[in-house]
Amino acid sequence: AGTAPVSFVSQLLDQLPESARAPDGRISVDEWLRPPMKDSLLGSVIVLGDAASAMDHDGFLPQTAQVAGQQGAYIARMLSRGYDLKTTPPALPRAPLADGDAFHDPQLTAWLKLRGLDVGSPFSFLNLGLLAYLGGGEALSQIQVG
Repeated sequence: AGTAPVSFVSQLLDQLPESARAPDGRISVDEWLRPPMKDSLLGSVIVLGDAASAMDHDGFLPQTAQVAGQQGAYIARMLSRGYDLKTTPPALPRAPLADGDAFHDPQLTAWLKLRGLDVGSPFSFLNLGLLAYLGGGEALSQIQVG
């Protein structure tokens, strides 16, 4: 056990530009959880959870299940809404990516545009607090207020 990245992360880092290597051995990501890559490959890899070295206004995000869960829900939204992750910022495609594109839903696209969601917002972590079990029926908690 420990906090060192798993071998898959190290192998992926060997395939990415040097700018993707965070000081702690994780993979640096942008606001949309994409690692730095050649323009032609941008958006083809998404990094989240313990493998991602993501930042918010307070600094690096902690390696916790709370962060990973929110990142997973965020990426699921981005993919299910059909954002083109190759663009910065990710946006809805102007037209189906190919003839018979099974993932293009004109009604969903129109609804998202109507709500002003034609451009994907960056990932934003909402800290719901921390809880640490101490044993013997005791725990410590930190709850965010305000």
